Amino acid sequence: TTKRKELHITSKAKAFSGNWGDELNGVTLQVCKLVFTSQDDDKGIYSNFILLIEEKLDSDVENSEIDLHLTGGRIVRSRFMPCTELYLDSIQISDAKAFHEILFNGIFNRLVLRTKETNEPIISQRNISGKKMTQGRWESSNMYFLLPLESEKSGVCHNGVSIDWKSIHQCADVARSLKDYRTAGLQAGENDARYIHLATGPILDSDLLEKAVLTLHTGKIYCVTNILHDKTAESPFPDITKYNSYSDYFEKKYGMKLNFLKQPLLQVKQSHRPHNLLARYGEKYKG
Repeated sequence: TTKRKELHITSKAKAFSGNWGDELNGVTLQVCKLVFTSQDDDKGIYSNFILLIEEKLDSDVENSEIDLHLTGGRIVRSRFMPCTELYLDSIQISDAKAFHEILFNGIFNRLVLRTKETNEPIISQRNISGKKMTQGRWESSNMYFLLPLESEKSGVCHNGVSIDWKSIHQCADVARSLKDYRTAGLQAGENDARYIHLATGPILDSDLLEKAVLTLHTGKIYCVTNILHDKTAESPFPDITKYNSYSDYFEKKYGMKLNFLKQPLLQVKQSHRPHNLLARYGEKYKG
């Protein structure tokens, strides 16, 4: 685009360094909970995370609080809460790495690229390591996990940390299936109108709302906001001068032949244009 981009200086934090990247037998890491709470009339619900690092943070850092002044006059308080140590086995480490790789690279870059000559989709190996390539790709100066927590009513940190392993495992499965998506084929499933058939298999339509999906034709991650039961792949395409239907659009533009022409379309919201939501508090909000 022609819009001016914001450039920010970055530096590597010593606290994020570690030597456990190639550990195959599990590792015990320090846990610090990152909680976000609204400080005004904003009714939004903000997801909480945990930071997993090798060394314990200094007390003034692990108990710090910062008010984030967001766009629209919103104020959200971010708070670090030190927790206990947590042991991760080799499978959890592998899944957490895959989660990091596909989520952060998927937001800031493309996971699927296309050749200019044949328009053939190829997996971007520099952005996602896939099944057995996670070892050796993580630098010791940047070894940490930032993982989502399950939804909870209280921000109090108990001995048990409820990591959202279900979402992490699902994201890791997508990372692994990307490498073999061409040979694996489309998974068959129930012939039921309640199911939406994705490249990884069928899923209940009610389970898709507010979920993230990765599209192979763009290689980007989107959030599902609605299921359009009145539109299918056979519905007329908005630009009727070039394409007869949505299926015709995908076949001519991307060379992809859709398998389930009568299932409803998904309405999605882009997530691949992250921008700085912090407002310039000193200039806009005096006092």
